[in-house]
Amino acid sequence: MSRIARVAMAILVVLGLASCASSAERPRLSDLPDKDRCFDGLEEGLRETTGPLYGLQRNAAPVLGPVNDVYISCTVRFMDTHYSLRQSRGPYERDISVTYRLYHGDSAVANAVRDFRNPTLPRSDVVSPNGPPIGDEHASWPGDGVLDIGWNVEIRVSNMIADITVGGRDYAPDATDNTTVGWQEIPGRLREPAERFAAAVAARLLRD
Repeated sequence: MSRIARVAMAILVVLGLASCASSAERPRLSDLPDKDRCFDGLEEGLRETTGPLYGLQRNAAPVLGPVNDVYISCTVRFMDTHYSLRQSRGPYERDISVTYRLYHGDSAVANAVRDFRNPTLPRSDVVSPNGPPIGDEHASWPGDGVLDIGWNVEIRVSNMIADITVGGRDYAPDATDNTTVGWQEIPGRLREPAERFAAAVAARLLRD
């Protein structure tokens, strides 16, 4: 075999290996986050999402789950209970919730894909990605004003689906200096923080 032929063959082998690597399925996840460490590895994401509230009061809601190693939901709230941000008209509350659903078995990834693309509770007003994709798949949409939910992002990483919600209330001082912004104005402002936090969650899952 000539030298040129050997080089050509080597290039084809490398390209073939690269093709196999790019089409390989992402490794499956085996565990839910520990219930006492729901937000481990996400502190920088929490800081970016809550801004000046991060250094103020922080309360964690009771963890829901884990249920049979398939479901766990965690919520943390950051508040300005002393109104120290009022003069800057900043936010005085941010609620961040993450629910993880882990799929097991031989068809775990296929089942996660199915449920992500055909959710039990239909998503309303899904918007196009506001930046690069998050995880293997992601959907982003405003919440339900009746439930006072700000913005939702759902992501899939291999056989795990994570639902992220960022809600809250902002200052909008009036004559009495205590009126909040109307709920319908909040979701759009929470979209970017919610998507950034969802990206942090995806990065954490990819590290696990």
